[in-house]
Amino acid sequence: MKINVNELRKNPQEIEVDVSPKDLRLAAEGFLFPAPVTGHVRFQMVSRRILANGHLETRVATECVRCLAAMEQPICAEVEMVFEKRPSVEEDEKGAMAAAWEAESREIDYYDEEELDPTESFRQLLTIELPNYPLCREECRGLCPTCGADLNQGDCTCGVAAAVAIGESDWKDRLKQLHPSREGERS
Repeated sequence: MKINVNELRKNPQEIEVDVSPKDLRLAAEGFLFPAPVTGHVRFQMVSRRILANGHLETRVATECVRCLAAMEQPICAEVEMVFEKRPSVEEDEKGAMAAAWEAESREIDYYDEEELDPTESFRQLLTIELPNYPLCREECRGLCPTCGADLNQGDCTCGVAAAVAIGESDWKDRLKQLHPSREGERS
């Protein structure tokens, strides 16, 4: 996906995005991308900078972190980017380093003289939106820590998960044995 910079100097361009995740090099451990990346992005030239605004969306397939069930989830990314012309090699080295540092701190990407390729920027935007803690549903009960039964299907046969769920775990009793209450000493 390449944008002609000379055309942008004349008029803004509205781009309908419809690319495969493979074309964007979308990959992340534990995630598959079963749907194309779609969206709408407007590119426009403002002075020597190119502004990009719009949105991208796709779907990811992964496992629920509690019950390990296969699941799919939509991900969306808002596109609000600024691209500057890549500094030439002939430019003052110190000035180029300062410009690169400033661009990084302001999250500015670069374009070459003739074209802009937003592929890597789009890939990064979507990767940031991947869920850190994917759940099949908010009230997922997960798996029994003892027998591994899926607690969403009902209580397990070992009874440990049911006891933990209603607060009957013996961890409080063990803690009291290690550090007995000193209520009698507070008089």
